Amino acid sequence: MTGKTTQHSESVVIRNLRRLKEFYWPSSVSEVVNCGEEEPGFLDSLPKMECLLPSCRYLKGCPSCRERWLPLWPPYRVLVSFLQSLVPSAEPRYAMFGPGMEQMDVSIVTRLMHASDILPVSVNPNSHINGPSVIGSGISFMFNDQHKFNIFTLYSTNRAERDRAKVQNQYMSDKLFTLVGSDESGHPVYRPSPQVQQVCKVVDGVIYVANAQPGRGDGESEAAQIRAVLSSTSKPLLVLSCISREKCEAVGTTRLQTTRRTPCVDMANRLGLPQLPNPWMVQDTVAESLSGLLDGISWLLRSSGVKVYDR
Repeated sequence: MTGKTTQHSESVVIRNLRRLKEFYWPSSVSEVVNCGEEEPGFLDSLPKMECLLPSCRYLKGCPSCRERWLPLWPPYRVLVSFLQSLVPSAEPRYAMFGPGMEQMDVSIVTRLMHASDILPVSVNPNSHINGPSVIGSGISFMFNDQHKFNIFTLYSTNRAERDRAKVQNQYMSDKLFTLVGSDESGHPVYRPSPQVQQVCKVVDGVIYVANAQPGRGDGESEAAQIRAVLSSTSKPLLVLSCISREKCEAVGTTRLQTTRRTPCVDMANRLGLPQLPNPWMVQDTVAESLSGLLDGISWLLRSSGVKVYDR
């Protein structure tokens, strides 16, 4: 009775191992293994196990079969791409936002993309995250042929709504921040959106593009949003005090270049920069010519720990 039971158990194990072999190995391998009755197959030569658990453990450890035991994950390509773009790297990364990116007649971002003589684009962006032109996937630039750095462009809303609001001179709803109340002094308090929070965790600094045209800007809201982005970090802040273009006026027979803008000192006070614990700098910038931009980028890189050498 014991001998028959042992033989029956062995035959069950061998039969199940053969089924596993046919399932986990290609037919070509099976044909080679089973080409002769006298030569034992690969699995047939294994020591007879008393149960299927050890054989399953073997198959899980076998490199040829391991992939079949892995779960099939849905291909969330957009989410995966976004998360991969947030992985820290040796290339400094900065978040750039502000009304000067959206309200100007000349787009400073578009000028950056086509200013190869001033700031060459190292890697062209090929997608956007969270809808069209709300959070940019990142643009890599080369500074002084020495240092690569990356800029995430953060817009208050998508491009269609920005263009419509600009034409109709309407207020744009802000999808980057949520107004949650006010502090003890009555100043507004904003909370960044989850996407902005994720971006701010991995960047090395912040670029705020302020609208330096006289009479533009809401100082309290702007200052509150800057504080929300910087939070308790010590990351540097570069403020580009930006106008669209410099104007020329005729004085007699001479054409003089004149500029009407908010002075840097007034801009710093408007944004509450003296009260920030972070290192900061205000740089006059013209979107059309990008004048002053390189000086600001140089300071930002140095403040992020990059050794910048003058050429």
